Amino acid sequence: MKIIGNHSDILEILLPDGGRYGVDTLEQAYDFCRKVADSHYENFPVGSIIIPKEYRKHFYSVYVFSRVADDIADELTDYPAEYRVSLLNNLLNLISGFDYSGLSKKNPLAYALTATIAEKQIPFSPFEKLIKAFVTDSEFIQPIDMDYNIEYCKYSANPVGELVLRIFDNYDDTSSKFSDAICTGLQLVNFWQDISTDYRKGRIYIPTNLLNKYEINDLFDKKAISEPKLKELLKEIYVFTENFFIFGNNLVKHIKNNRLKFEVILTLNGGLKVLTKCKALGTGILQVRPQITKFDIFSLLCKSIIDYLTYKWKR
Repeated sequence: MKIIGNHSDILEILLPDGGRYGVDTLEQAYDFCRKVADSHYENFPVGSIIIPKEYRKHFYSVYVFSRVADDIADELTDYPAEYRVSLLNNLLNLISGFDYSGLSKKNPLAYALTATIAEKQIPFSPFEKLIKAFVTDSEFIQPIDMDYNIEYCKYSANPVGELVLRIFDNYDDTSSKFSDAICTGLQLVNFWQDISTDYRKGRIYIPTNLLNKYEINDLFDKKAISEPKLKELLKEIYVFTENFFIFGNNLVKHIKNNRLKFEVILTLNGGLKVLTKCKALGTGILQVRPQITKFDIFSLLCKSIIDYLTYKWKR
């Protein structure tokens, strides 16, 4: 069951009764979210088997909200930005207190997510932030400096970490700052690994002030670029990104649930693995997206298990 940007599918899932996706029970709503999550590949684990079973339904409901918002912003590019923004606002309205009691069918996304919000006592602000980020995607402007990217991450990535911590009842002032660092690092890595594909969509996340610093007028004009300067530019953004993971690694010490602790280690190592792949491509990152192989996944899992056990033994 994929919602991958088809306009009619998105309009259906934005209806209060869910259109053809409408469900009768909360169990059906959560099952719908699970099927959507399972049908999409993501670098970030979604309700993986590492996560205790009782928490997975909440991961699925949060994921589908983000998935639909992402499809509206990034896939419906044939439609005007204003229209996509209106759809994003409609999505937010679905979970903001709408009365579904008089409907014969219920929207599975809204039914599941509002139940998650109530059960885990999640504030509305993370969802508002996510929608704001997707609105920004719909009205893309190339960042002028890295602070612009960091500000974007506050809305696009950091709320995801907050939601994960809140689902596990592990959110506080200390854990949140380390979680924000990890999520910001993951978002930045996503920018760099997608340089070649984002360019074709008219998006460049490398800030203009850095391009000017290295005297690069057109990132994709091979004849006009000094390769040594391009390498220095890439090195600077990679070091900048890696520092977020180094700081965010402290989150592991503040996670209570052992399974979530391992998931955090795995996610951290995954982000660093992709960053290493970006570095290995050199200037080829402008033409090729890094690929994660089955061996990479196996080695990543092994490293994460060793890191987890090492941490446990040190305590």
